[in-house]
Amino acid sequence: MPPAGPESVLIIRMSALGDIICALPVLRAIRDTFPETRVGWVVDSRFEGLLAPDPDIHRLHVAPVSRWKKLSKSPIAWPRLMSERRGLDRELLQARYGVCLDLQGILKSGFIARAAGARRTLHMGSGRIAKRTWLFPGERIAPISPHAVERMLPLAAAIGADISNPRFDLFIPEDDRRHADALFAAHPFTNSGPVIALNPGAAAVHRMWAADRFAALAGRLHSELGARVVVIGGPSETALAEGIVRDSGIDPLCTAGKTTLLQLAAVLDRCDVLVTGDQVKQGKPHPEIFLKAAERLAVQPAECLVFEDSPLGLEAAHRAGMAGIALSTTYPPEQLISMQGGLAVVPEDTDLLSYDAHLGEFFRTFQN
Repeated sequence: MPPAGPESVLIIRMSALGDIICALPVLRAIRDTFPETRVGWVVDSRFEGLLAPDPDIHRLHVAPVSRWKKLSKSPIAWPRLMSERRGLDRELLQARYGVCLDLQGILKSGFIARAAGARRTLHMGSGRIAKRTWLFPGERIAPISPHAVERMLPLAAAIGADISNPRFDLFIPEDDRRHADALFAAHPFTNSGPVIALNPGAAAVHRMWAADRFAALAGRLHSELGARVVVIGGPSETALAEGIVRDSGIDPLCTAGKTTLLQLAAVLDRCDVLVTGDQVKQGKPHPEIFLKAAERLAVQPAECLVFEDSPLGLEAAHRAGMAGIALSTTYPPEQLISMQGGLAVVPEDTDLLSYDAHLGEFFRTFQN
């Protein structure tokens, strides 16, 4: 018999898309541990479609955050803004949640949590409002680590949920899977190799990889790996994706602007690999990008060899505890070798495929 849990729980995680996915293990842990618990979720209207069909969510409370932001800039619209906010507050109060989990940790989510009127409110111990106990009362739950998932999961554990087996599974309705199947069936792929998706867009411009490089990569994946290439994106990235398709020299499947969020998830569910420039929050020289790559490959940092053409990249590799080989395609060799003593520098005109005979010797030198 499952343990008795709270009668109802409200989850507040309005955005962004990746963070909502990272919050799913909290939802799954609660429902797996307490099948009878009624769960509500406050979400930004932009991501309503992502969570609306999920059977683990009994009620979705939609906050039109973008509209509220626009209304806040015009004093004449403030009465309407206040009316809409009070409407959400009334909706939450009427739902009578026993527990509220603020998984966002910002002023906006803090005010919503306070308005919900739950008997027990839990905030992340590392959020922006963690120290403002006078304004946002409730428990502060310490994170396991700085990772988004491990900052949120302890709140589920604090109410008795089992978090030992985190699940990220996103519920994708069959209609959305059929839509993805139709897109693939209608496209005349000339290869039969792995399906590789390219995601050229990002929330911030500085996180985007150059479009011409995505196009060149698409061509090489097609010719060298026999890959079936898919270029994805939202409606605002359609022109970007179509340009990459045009410049790639092949005929990738382009789904940009042709899918909802859940249909896109169904497309990605059919892919073997996803290439995107927006997988880390910290740019070089922070080592996050290399540490994440090692984690994805299931290897230790000391087992990795990094090829880099910039001082910041070499510093990031060094801080990650990885061996680095400098490519003198952008900076002069003397500038690269001065970054971290003992690095090998590959001349600009070197064929890297023939150079690999020297890598074993270099790697052994680095480890010693």
